[in-house]
Amino acid sequence: MVVAKKNIPLAVQRNRIRRLVRDSFRNNTKRLQQLDVVVLVKKGTDKLGNPEIRNSLEALWKDLEKKYVAA
Repeated sequence: MVVAKKNIPLAVQRNRIRRLVRDSFRNNTKRLQQLDVVVLVKKGTDKLGNPEIRNSLEALWKDLEKKYVAA
């Protein structure tokens, strides 16, 4: 997993986002068993709190599940 330095300048914030994405993915592996996932982190994500990032990731996993796993 790579979080671009130009999008999130501080290493602490990049690591926090990586941890949240990894944790969220681990918690949803049953949902996304047959998918390889690439998560692109946009500028400004470091300004969001942990609950906001978790909620956003949860919505993304649900969307992926609907599009690809159920099909």
